[in-house]
Amino acid sequence: TRNIKAILEQLRKSASSHVNRSIMGVEEVKQREVINELLCSRKHLETILAHNHDGVMEITSDYEIIYANNKALSILELPEEYVLSTKFTDIFQGKEKYQIKKLLDQQSPLSFLHKSGITTLINDKIVRLKIIPLIDSSYKSSIVILHDITEKTQLKVDLDNYSVRYRELFNNMHS
Repeated sequence: TRNIKAILEQLRKSASSHVNRSIMGVEEVKQREVINELLCSRKHLETILAHNHDGVMEITSDYEIIYANNKALSILELPEEYVLSTKFTDIFQGKEKYQIKKLLDQQSPLSFLHKSGITTLINDKIVRLKIIPLIDSSYKSSIVILHDITEKTQLKVDLDNYSVRYRELFNNMHS
């Protein structure tokens, strides 16, 4: 973080002048410092994911779940010990399992830009799944976003029902 802070300070000081393009801190970089910065960044990301309102999971190319945040575990209503290393497709059954496996098999690095995902029912919750492929030169995985839309869907149904009732009342008043 010290090197990141130094870069930000240099950018603030030289906003209007030429920014030094050399790598800052190279002369004093030690492996331990780099490792500490990486661990700190990882902790920041884990904190963000832990407090996210959506479920977030990472699955391998073989569909094994290797990460699940607290919201994902809450939606699945399963303990972390069970979820980790379970195949993502095994969470589902029947037609949904087939649809999700097909969606996973079709993934390409840019496909998530065009697809809005799939809506499914998980433990009486209406959940929108979005699968985002990650491809590194040596490792392929996917991020699965589980967005619980149960409340939003119920509010829409309620609104539609009230709208119908309002129209009926209005029409009866003029009859």
